[in-house]
Amino acid sequence: MTDWTSVFLFIAGIAVSFLGAVSKYLFDKVQSHESRIQSVEQVQGTKLDQLEKKIDKIEVAIETLANNIHKNNNQEGQLTHAITALLKHLERNEHH
Repeated sequence: MTDWTSVFLFIAGIAVSFLGAVSKYLFDKVQSHESRIQSVEQVQGTKLDQLEKKIDKIEVAIETLANNIHKNNNQEGQLTHAITALLKHLERNEHH
């Protein structure tokens, strides 16, 4: 009985050592993957921040363009109004 107990304890010790080595290897792999995932998340976060800044610039450019178009339309309207008033004034003076 003592012989079997010694053999069993020896095999159990080897099995525990093997399982410890495997678990250490797997733990190291998980740590490596976690750092890679974190690094990918940082890169993607940076890209999203850059994309957000570009979108903000596009929004400002669109607002500026809309303001310029509105300004040009106002100038054209004012010019049309002024020319029409001048034409009416000239027509009145021509008939007198």
